[in-house]
Amino acid sequence: MMRNHFAIAIGLVLACGLAGAASAQFFLPDWELSTAQRTYAGPEMVSVMHVPDGSGDPFAAAQLPGGAGSVDATIVVTLVDPVGNPVQGYPAEDVWVEAADGGVAYCAGGNFADGPTDASGVTTFTGARRGGGSSESLLLVYVSGVALTSNAGLAITSNSPDLNGDGTVNLVDVVTFAGHYGGTYAYAADLHYDQQINLADVVRLAHAWGASCP
Repeated sequence: MMRNHFAIAIGLVLACGLAGAASAQFFLPDWELSTAQRTYAGPEMVSVMHVPDGSGDPFAAAQLPGGAGSVDATIVVTLVDPVGNPVQGYPAEDVWVEAADGGVAYCAGGNFADGPTDASGVTTFTGARRGGGSSESLLLVYVSGVALTSNAGLAITSNSPDLNGDGTVNLVDVVTFAGHYGGTYAYAADLHYDQQINLADVVRLAHAWGASCP
């Protein structure tokens, strides 16, 4: 909270110090007033399968549990300044997602927003992200290194055929996957998200074979 107020104060000082700087673009976003929302409004926890080369599930086609199909779980982020004005042109690389437990190992730049904020202060996470590892915890949106405090996180989990999160889908991941196949259920290996480790997951693992971070 102190970091938030300090950042806001710096933004206000910078804005006031610029002649005629009435535009909201000179303010830093307010971490309490800015928002991040999941387009899909249902109650279910949805899942996206990340692949290091970006060929996995887009947020716009997140998987419902039980193999019940996909939904548009695009994340819409709206950045506003301390007085509620939209913050336009905020860099995409300063807005990113992270699993609350840190279990997802994103490739460099693989978890950035789709682009800078528009005139309404809006940016999105629509397409597939690049990374490995897995997490069943809530997904947090960070703005310049600070998690938005306007919500407690989004109900989106992530797993990957790069099970060990080293940036490449290889034999090590196959061995790890094989340890779950036919055994105790593990979300990390449930690439099809049907609450079973079966042939559907093998197919997704095979399609991602050799994929690596750029």
